[in-house]
Amino acid sequence: MTLTMKPNSITNKALLMLLMGFLFAFPVQHSLSQGISAFAPPEPEAFIGLGVGINDYGVGLGAEIYLDKNLWIYGMGGYSTWGYRLTGGLTYYPGQNGFKSAISLGYSYASGAPDFIIEMDVDKRYSSQSVAEEEVRLNLFPLSTINLVYSYNARVGRKSKLVFNAGYSFLLTDPFYEYTTSDSLTDLTDGSKQFISWMAPGGIIIGAKFMFGSF
Repeated sequence: MTLTMKPNSITNKALLMLLMGFLFAFPVQHSLSQGISAFAPPEPEAFIGLGVGINDYGVGLGAEIYLDKNLWIYGMGGYSTWGYRLTGGLTYYPGQNGFKSAISLGYSYASGAPDFIIEMDVDKRYSSQSVAEEEVRLNLFPLSTINLVYSYNARVGRKSKLVFNAGYSFLLTDPFYEYTTSDSLTDLTDGSKQFISWMAPGGIIIGAKFMFGSF
């Protein structure tokens, strides 16, 4: 007598399930990863914070708002050595999320200060003491600059950042001040003129600010 062994139905089902597992393992894993990324917290679409800088905006407030793709629009306002200062422009972020490296192109306006009084060295042509420190009057004219800036935006927590700026500011206005002291026999020394040039906008930009992100 010949004995015929039938396949075990339980074993067949187990093999079938194992085969299906191999076939669908990668698509299922991909779908799960997409689902997890969908629940990831969003990146900030705006920042606001305080900062300080040279040839940037002095001491003041700044904001950035996401515009499109890699572009953000920014604005800053503060008080500097040349009066009130307003700045605005565009920032390009290669990473699109407002963090890490960025390049900005902007325009600044400084209000200046009419009838500005300061003590400085003057050249007294009629006196035996050729150089003396005296109170002088100046008109600091309103000035405009074009600013090219590189910044590194270091993430702090989930949505805030610490920003370090460096760049160059190109002065668009000349002359930028007027010596108005009534004594026509005195003039500013070269050192005083150089100090006023240092006070005026234009030149190397260095700054830092802390900004809070919002969604």
